[in-house]
Amino acid sequence: MEKRLSHDSGIAIGMVLFGLALLAVVSVAMGVGGNNNLSSVISIDRSTADLKSQGLLIATKIRDCFSNGIDNKKLDCSNNTYIPGTGWSRPGCSPIDPAAFYPASSGSGTPVENLNCPSFGAGIQNLWTGQVPALLPPPSSGFDIWYYVNAGDGGGRCIRTQPLASTVDDSSMRAGLLEASASFSANEVSYVPTSTSQRFILWITKPAVIASPDCAP
Repeated sequence: MEKRLSHDSGIAIGMVLFGLALLAVVSVAMGVGGNNNLSSVISIDRSTADLKSQGLLIATKIRDCFSNGIDNKKLDCSNNTYIPGTGWSRPGCSPIDPAAFYPASSGSGTPVENLNCPSFGAGIQNLWTGQVPALLPPPSSGFDIWYYVNAGDGGGRCIRTQPLASTVDDSSMRAGLLEASASFSANEVSYVPTSTSQRFILWITKPAVIASPDCAP
């Protein structure tokens, strides 16, 4: 004879199904939260890695440009002598300020992609596409492009970047900046975690007098 479930059995089954449904909702919510945490970690790691690699690449290219100018000057003037009353035996080989071999900048800073190396040949002076080409990666997601400031020996020479206005308050961005700054010494980086702009400054040459405001964090 077929047995029918009691009314109490139906209630029990309903409670079990409700419990399973509730568990599924909680699991989905936890999964979404976990994905958000994972996304934050990925964003921080990417920002940190990009700031370090791009900053080092740009600084190295600028210093290589300077070294190229110095080396060329030494080669061109190796046999140059000073003749009293006449001057230097080879025109163009008089003492020159080594600072002239750094790329120049204008305004509050020149986009790094537009930098020219003064010791490169005419028509091939661009730091990235000229005499010694190299790939300049695009800025990290959420960040402005890199700028270069040449304020001379007194004001210093630096490169800088910062988050865009839309991302400057993002906690992942700030965490990435903080981690990246920890990868450099105090003589190499200027970064203030509480600054409004969140500027990230890397020094090419530290200022001998007072740092240019365009190199201030």
